[in-house]
Amino acid sequence: MFGERLAAARRAKGLTQDQLATTCCVARQTISSWENGRSYPDLASLVRIGDTLGVSLDTLLKGDAAMRAVLAKRERLVADSRWVYWACYGVNAALILLLTLPWPSPFAMGWGAKGVGFALLFLNAAAVERSRTVLTKLSGRRWLAVRPGRPVSYDRPRWHR
Repeated sequence: MFGERLAAARRAKGLTQDQLATTCCVARQTISSWENGRSYPDLASLVRIGDTLGVSLDTLLKGDAAMRAVLAKRERLVADSRWVYWACYGVNAALILLLTLPWPSPFAMGWGAKGVGFALLFLNAAAVERSRTVLTKLSGRRWLAVRPGRPVSYDRPRWHR
């Protein structure tokens, strides 16, 4: 339903999938998967689509209950993943302070406790990276890596972006 409406609106505006993908800051294959119903865009992309095609979001989404359910679930997951992301960063900061600052002798930790602390630090760093990956997949853009609205070119090396 959504894909058919999106394809019809894109054709009515006279745009190719590649042109629409450029304005929405996604790959052409992403537009194709949206039109074929394999996936759905996030809310930011929906707003860009509506602005680009001159179509209201109500027109695109009306009657597509499955898409609305997917979008609501995705937004909840993004909110939860952001919370986990920042909580892991806070735990990492606390562990670094605990392990590196010189503590008075009654509070000093032995090598075994420091080894456990460093193991927790590395496991928590893995959790931070995993939550960042989840946020990237859910939001459809490279979260915290690229400024919003800026198209990403994968033809150039990362340090040139």
